[in-house]
This record gives sequence, structure tokens and C-alpha cells, in this order.
Amino acid sequence: MGFKDKDGKYRPTENNDKKGKVNSKDAKDSKDSKVDKKSAEDIKKLKSDHRERKHNESKEVEPKKSLDEIISDETEKRLDELEDDEDAYDDFLDDVGSMEQLFDDYSYSHIIKETDDVMYRTGLNDYVDSVVRDEEHELKKQAEDEVYNNLEDYGLTEDDYQNDPFFEAVDKKYDELYEERVEELHDDTSSYDDALDESPDPDMGGSYSSILKEVDPTAYRVGKSDWIDGERERVEEEVRDEINEDESLEKGRFEE
Repeated sequence: MGFKDKDGKYRPTENNDKKGKVNSKDAKDSKDSKVDKKSAEDIKKLKSDHRERKHNESKEVEPKKSLDEIISDETEKRLDELEDDEDAYDDFLDDVGSMEQLFDDYSYSHIIKETDDVMYRTGLNDYVDSVVRDEEHELKKQAEDEVYNNLEDYGLTEDDYQNDPFFEAVDKKYDELYEERVEELHDDTSSYDDALDESPDPDMGGSYSSILKEVDPTAYRVGKSDWIDGERERVEEEVRDEINEDESLEKGRFEE
């Protein structure tokens, strides 16, 4: 729009021109805003779609296991339970093992020493006391000979022989020899072990499995591992028979 001046010429209205320019800019800004808003909505939708796909993928059902896979998984599960169950292996050992077999594989003295140290030490003390009592006469004779053959070393003379000073020296030497013998028998238990092994006690107490576990824990663990391997075929056949007897087992029980 415009107006005519005094000379009759047409002139545009200045304010309208400026207003037109402002409106044109506002229109452009409004258009850009709409584009930006649409782009943001598109990005938001893409992100939403991506999250939904991920969620659906995580919910996808795994392929159903084959019968052989079900049997294999259940067999391994039961073998793991056997591995954790010492009672089952102990029962097996006690059925097939015997004390006589233990005595063939391990000495009786070794078994007692490993399974009941208090009993072993108590028996050793009794054995030592018995031995030194039996050797008492020999020890006294040894003490007397030692003093008599070395009178000067004990501050004695020939005149002291068979007198109190001599007997006092003999008694003192006997006590020394006695203590030395007791210490020797405690330090070296081979003679006591031999005495135990000559008369083992089949009714010593404790089961075959409990004794083997203490006497030779390595043999116990290795034997258990071999036993588990040997049970594999039996357990697998057991699972297969259960499935064949009840079709419902195949349909889901072992897949849980």
C-alpha cells in the first residue's frame, strides 16, 4: 500500500514496508522451527523403535532342546549332585571295602596314628613303660658296670666298691640311663609300630570310608573322581528310562 504526495506521485508507506520485511523473516523462522521440531520427533521415534527392537530380541525364546541335550544336561546335573554328596560315595566304599583290605594297603600303626593320635600316643606311653620295666635289670647292670669301670670319673676308689658311695653313684647312673632309654623309644617309634602291626585290631572302630579319608585323603579324592566317572553311564540310562516312562518329562520337567 502507499499514498500520493503533493506532486501527485505514488509513494509506498514506509511503516508497511518495514512491517512486510519483519513478517517475511518471521515466516522463515517459523518454517525453520517446524523443520527442527519434525527432525527431533523423527530422532526420538528412531530411538524408541531401536529400544523396542532390543527388548523384543531379548524376549525371543531359545530353540527347544533336543532329547539328547535334555538327557545330557540332566545327567551332568545329577553327577554334580553326587560330587557334592559324600555320603553316597562313603556308602559305596563301605559296601566294597573292608578292614582287612585297609591293613593290606596301609599298616595298622599308620592307620591308628592318622585316625586317632591320642590313642596312638597313649599306647606308645604304655609300650615305653613296659619296655623299660622289662629292661630294668639290664639297665641296672649297665649302670653298675659303668661306675665300676670308671671309679675315678665318679670320685670313687676301690675301697668305695660295694659301699654307700658306690651304690649312690650306681643309682644316679641308672636314672640317667632310664631317662635316655625312655626318650629314645619316644623319638624312634619303629619298635612300637612293629608291635602294633603284629596284632591289628579289625574292630578298631570307624568305617572303611572314614578311615581311608583320614589315612589317605588323596586316594579318597581320586577314588571318588573315578567313581563319579563310572556312575555316568548308569545315571544317563536312569534319566533316559524316566523320560521314556513319562512323556511329560520330555516336555518340560528337565528343561526347567
